[in-house]
Amino acid sequence: MGEDFAIVSAFFDGYMVNLINQGESNVAINDIHINLDKVAMERKGFQIDSKGNLQEIIAAKNEEPSYKFFIIRPRIEYVYNGEQHSYYPYASLYGTIKISEQDFDNEYSKSTFASESD
Repeated sequence: MGEDFAIVSAFFDGYMVNLINQGESNVAINDIHINLDKVAMERKGFQIDSKGNLQEIIAAKNEEPSYKFFIIRPRIEYVYNGEQHSYYPYASLYGTIKISEQDFDNEYSKSTFASESD
């Protein structure tokens, strides 16, 4: 469903979607969801005609400017031939390119995974 590689950006204000429908039927994308508490991404649906493609930037707002980077791997929920499916594309990295071990430790401590291990 996608043909582009991960992208690196200095900031995160939108998620670029590039999806290809290689099937014979239309695809209804119900939701593209990212699981980041401090990032509000516009939620909307899309239609992709058979053998068509979708190139769209979905607006996002970073509510926590202290984050140095984001790793985005959304869940794409869609309907094809009347059946519900989910697709997880390759992850994309948004943020600073110069990241130290301390930066990783600091950012990890903000995640839900860090609070679960305490």
